[in-house]
Amino acid sequence: MDIKQLTYFIEIAESKTITEAAKKLHIAQPALSQSLKALEESVGVPLINRNKRHHTLTHTGEVLYQEAKKIVTQLEATKKKVSASTSQQAEIINVGINTISSHLLLPVIKQMKKDYPQVNLNIHQNESNHLSRMVRKNELDFAIVRFPINTTHLENILLDEEPFYFVCSKSNKNRTHIETLPRRMMTPLILPSNQMLGTYQTILEHLTDYTNLSQNISGCSDMDLLLTMVEADMGCSIVPQSALNQKNYDIDVLSIKDSTISSTYGLVYSKDKELTLVTAHFIDLLTNQMKKKKIA
Repeated sequence: MDIKQLTYFIEIAESKTITEAAKKLHIAQPALSQSLKALEESVGVPLINRNKRHHTLTHTGEVLYQEAKKIVTQLEATKKKVSASTSQQAEIINVGINTISSHLLLPVIKQMKKDYPQVNLNIHQNESNHLSRMVRKNELDFAIVRFPINTTHLENILLDEEPFYFVCSKSNKNRTHIETLPRRMMTPLILPSNQMLGTYQTILEHLTDYTNLSQNISGCSDMDLLLTMVEADMGCSIVPQSALNQKNYDIDVLSIKDSTISSTYGLVYSKDKELTLVTAHFIDLLTNQMKKKKIA
């Protein structure tokens, strides 16, 4: 039993007659019949029920057909991986990353360079909704985004969920949390992103009890600038946990005990475009990294 025999048998199983299968394989019918006979001799039982009009698979034939498909598929995937690793032509992967989640990429990029040193990465940073549009236009292979966004025509994989924190300039009060979002500290408020985009709207939905609050809200899509403004006592903010892990700011960071506000992030790619082997590997690295993080 070899790969050639298995490939021939798959075609026989998916055709009504040996003659039909031979035509699809572009080989003579007697040669295909001989291959089938040799395969049946190697397993010791018939693989098809031979009828005048068309053949059907025996129970053993059905088992072999399913296993043969797995073997041939795995072989093709292996060939592609070997070819990609030895190709002189570098593959380019266009990756989008939103303005808050850049910390996710660095360890994965390091591993990608080890696995596929010939691959070139183009990394685009922008707002999540804009990145999703770029994915739909095939300008990006995939993007890491914050939800909620419009996922029409996109496959999406949720990676993780994280809490928001209330941040303000340093005060004399030594606190680690607040029970409720305090009115006196809410204004002026600088929110991540802007009024048209997801993170801003997610936060705003949790502030509906604060009357006239909208008159005192600004938006800033640059997280470093936003937190620097908070540090300079130009306003307070509500930001996801990951925004605080990238740099040490001289600010008060307070957990919000009475709120379910959180941020969900993940990755999106087009439903209409087949992922290359290398891009699929990149996505697997990202998802596996998040699984390890959750276990830890």
